[in-house]
Amino acid sequence: MLHHIKRVAKKASWKHALIAKGLIVATFLAGVLVYREMPFQKIGDDVYVADVHLGGLTYDKAAEVIEYRFTQFSDENIEIEFNQKKHDFTVHELGVKLDTIGTMDNVFTAEHGQDYWDGAKRIFVSFFEPTHVDPIINVDREIFENALEEKIPEIRDPQDAQIIWNDAGKFEVLPHSDGMRAFLDEPYAQLQSEIKNLQASALTIKGEILHAAVREEEATKAAKKAQVYVEAPFTFTYTKNNDEPQSFTRRFTRDWVDFESPNKGGVYSKIREDKLQEWLRTSLTPEINIPRQDAILKALPEEGQSHATVEGIASTGYELKIDETIASFYNAVEQDLQTVELIVEEQPGKIINETGKELPEFKLLSTGRSNYEGSPDGRAFNVRKGLKDIINNAY
Repeated sequence: MLHHIKRVAKKASWKHALIAKGLIVATFLAGVLVYREMPFQKIGDDVYVADVHLGGLTYDKAAEVIEYRFTQFSDENIEIEFNQKKHDFTVHELGVKLDTIGTMDNVFTAEHGQDYWDGAKRIFVSFFEPTHVDPIINVDREIFENALEEKIPEIRDPQDAQIIWNDAGKFEVLPHSDGMRAFLDEPYAQLQSEIKNLQASALTIKGEILHAAVREEEATKAAKKAQVYVEAPFTFTYTKNNDEPQSFTRRFTRDWVDFESPNKGGVYSKIREDKLQEWLRTSLTPEINIPRQDAILKALPEEGQSHATVEGIASTGYELKIDETIASFYNAVEQDLQTVELIVEEQPGKIINETGKELPEFKLLSTGRSNYEGSPDGRAFNVRKGLKDIINNAY
């Protein structure tokens, strides 16, 4: 009987222990449930955001405390070294920003978990160790870069030397300046990593020199050459039909001069091809070009006649070759010459056979022109009469 009572008592105590454990777990889970559904309650005792203790504060008050601490942090200085020079920036100047709402969401999740089971685990762990939460702080890359460029004068693009036309009517050179490129990825990542603890150490930024593509000495050489273009006249010459050379003189103005920079850098001055082409076409072509004229042999001399029948006068034509002349001009410039040969093409007149008879090819042997200057009137008359008696198209 006694043995039976002990067995019953043991069985009852086992059931009671199981029920008690179940009640403890249920109570704990119920507490988690209530705790999760009551975010307006105070934050647990051992909760920190960076170095800020939030224990016992409501969420609204905790947000204010964090923002105040971040404001203090924003006013702190960070030393940045570039090109062996040190510069001071405030954290705020570098574009560091706090996400208060996101940070408080992380505080809530750190305390209560993603779900009920995760919350139960976190609450259990909080009995033994404090809860640390990183604030959500980001560095605006654009503000970060702009702040460095504004405060560190060495970080800039290179400036090429420039050639200007000054008030004195001269080409003037403005000097070049080299620039520097800053390598910002590494210091940016360092700053982004450190600020989550509301701390930031000194930064060192590496860089490289950016050389100007057009340097002062190159621009000076080009400017001197351009000055020659506008001060010293160019002479364009050509010879027609073995006569005395003829020439035209041209002094260029500022708007004729252009400056070009090849891809590899440097600069050189050049007379604008469009201007030169227009001048050759409108000013020299009418002076030089003469259309070729052909003569037509209509009939051979009949018996008893002294000359054939010819219509027209065969004469040589001349054409100014503009493209070739432009090439000749630039070639002269390369050799620092002020005299340029005009490329003029001779086009000999032809004698066209329309007699219907098989004849050898006629060639114009020569042409001539005379105004009989200094000749007596009688000589001019005799020359004309003699030619007319033999050749019916001489006048």
